[in-house]
Formats: sequence, C-alpha cells, structure tokens
Amino acid sequence: MQQLRGLYYDTAGTAFPRQVPALLNLAEPERVLFGSDYCWTPPALADAHIAAVDAAESPAEGVTWRSLTTANAKRLFPGGSR
Repeated sequence: MQQLRGLYYDTAGTAFPRQVPALLNLAEPERVLFGSDYCWTPPALADAHIAAVDAAESPAEGVTWRSLTTANAKRLFPGGSR
C-alpha cells in the first residue's frame, strides 16, 4: 500500500464523479494528474471530461481540480511549462 501511495495517477477518461474520490482513499491529491487521452478520445468527449473535472467538488478550499492537477504536473515536469 505504501508503494501505491507513492505513485502518480492520471485521471484520463471519466474520472469524476466516482473514480477520483475513490482514488483519494489511496493517494494524496498531490499525486493526481489530468490526462485527456485526447489523441484517442474524440474532441467532444475530451471536452466532456474537462467539464466534469471543472464541475467536481473542490479537493481543498481555494483550489480547483484544474489548478491542482496543473500544479502537480508543473512540479513533476518543471521544464515542461509553456
């Protein structure tokens, strides 16, 4: 379980409203990243996934899932920011 808690988790696909809350029983929010699987997912469905992320209950006060997953990715890949 400790090794699983140390991994990063990608939320590609329909991660809200059920999967991410279940994942948070295992991993800290700082280990969750956003992935759209865009090249294999039709644009309209990728947009729906993004809308679900934006509509999800905030992981902490003053933080959205979009801001949290962006910060997590920037921390994990510091040279990848545009």
